[in-house]
Amino acid sequence: MRRCSMTRAKYVGRWLSIIVTVMVILTTMSAQSEPTAATSVKWQRGEKNYIVALQSENPGVRQSAAFHVGEYKLRGAVQPLVTLLKNDSVDEVRMAAAFALIQLDDEQGRQAVVEASLRDGSDQVAQFCKTLLNVTSSRDSAMR
Repeated sequence: MRRCSMTRAKYVGRWLSIIVTVMVILTTMSAQSEPTAATSVKWQRGEKNYIVALQSENPGVRQSAAFHVGEYKLRGAVQPLVTLLKNDSVDEVRMAAAFALIQLDDEQGRQAVVEASLRDGSDQVAQFCKTLLNVTSSRDSAMR
């Protein structure tokens, strides 16, 4: 009986891994990195929805929204991301906000990440911000 439940758990775990992997691949393939003129109305609506999600009570929703704002380059969400980086109580949410701000390549956002690297109350978040800044500085130098 015990052996059967172990086998079933492994089977379910494998299928979950496969499903998550397929979902990530499909999401990545179907997502546009930049809004286009033909879809700007849809992206404007999406941007508004993501901004609302950045204010959710659920930290997982806030973290996911921050990731997607950066991924889709939704520049109208810079200020809400800065607010999230400065004020959120969850380290992972602040790190997602910092990552999104760097992806958006906005001066105000970059400055907020610099400030977080120096003043965030969490060593983990501060170090993450420093690493982001170092990586982007190295990348920018290599591109020149």
